[in-house]
Formats: sequence, C-alpha cells, structure tokens
Amino acid sequence: MDDTKTEEEIIIPEEETLELDLEDTKGEYVPPTKEEYEALQKKLKTVQAQKEHFRSKAGKQETKPDTSSDNVFTREEAVLIAQGMDLDDLDKLKGIQKGLGLKSFKEALDSDLWTAYSEKKKADAKREKASLGASGGSGKSSELTAKSDMSEEEHRKLWEAHYKK
Repeated sequence: MDDTKTEEEIIIPEEETLELDLEDTKGEYVPPTKEEYEALQKKLKTVQAQKEHFRSKAGKQETKPDTSSDNVFTREEAVLIAQGMDLDDLDKLKGIQKGLGLKSFKEALDSDLWTAYSEKKKADAKREKASLGASGGSGKSSELTAKSDMSEEEHRKLWEAHYKK
C-alpha cells in the first residue's frame, strides 16, 4: 500500500466500527480472523497517513512569521511619536495620508484636513482647561474658612478640624 497519499486521497472514514469478538463464550481469547486482521491493518495505515498529513500541515502553519505586529513603527512614525504625537493623532494622520493618497506624513501634516483637526483638538483642550477654573480645581471654596467675627474658641475648633483629618 502506498503511504504517500495526496490530500484528495486521504479520506476520513465515517464512524465505522469493526466489532471483533476476541472472547468466546467461556471468556477465553480468540485470535481475529485473517479478514478482520487485514481490515484493522488497512485502517491503521489510513490513520497513520492522516496523522502524518495533518502534522506536516500544522508544521507548515507554525513556521510562518507573524508580520502583523502592532508594535512596529516606521521611521516617520517613530519620529512623530518622539516629538510628542500620541497614538490617536498618529492614527488620524495615517487616515488622512491614506485618504488623500499622499506619500509621506510631512505632506499629510501640511494638509488642510490635518490643520483643521489639530486646531479643533487644541480648541477643545483650551475649552476644557477653561472650564476647570483659575486654580485648576473645582472652583468650590472649603467650608472650613476662618472669619473675622469668630471667637478664639471657634477658630481653635476650626483649626483642629482642618488639620486633624
């Protein structure tokens, strides 16, 4: 029998069972017949050929290098990141470059779309910073403020409450 079968020749047999009665009614071992033995040998060779086929197929898949790594940047991308551009902006810049069919990031940085995007982003950041107030906090005053009409005892209680937190 030829062990080098092509993919079309290797057919996984459906659930066929070879029922062998290896014990007689008295519980003693009875060797299989020649036909049963040949059927088992044929099935064994088929299974071994399938095993080799699938192992070689799996081996070929494992040797392929993974080129879809997200951590690899081009030189231009690395320079832009080093200059302080965050990854979201870099993705937007890639989209602008691809959408306009430009060859370099420099051309995309000079485009009107990138200028509009960066101005909008700066305006949003400025608006958010202005909404925080002058101190950058919430703008609410603390309830623990000393007043000029407080007695010495009230002032002492206020000081203890504030610094013993």
